[in-house]
Amino acid sequence: MITLHDVRKAIAFEKQVKGWSRRKKEALMQSDWDKLRLFSRNYTQYGKSDSE
Repeated sequence: MITLHDVRKAIAFEKQVKGWSRRKKEALMQSDWDKLRLFSRNYTQYGKSDSE
């Protein structure tokens, strides 16, 4: 049974994903966790990757 809590969690996740870049969303849809992790990195801390 779907609860109100589950619905609110789903809506919150949709709002979070809405702000993501296209390539990050595509990595999520493809279940490519390595790329998703790479695209989620903080570039101010790690710099841009050469593999992008």
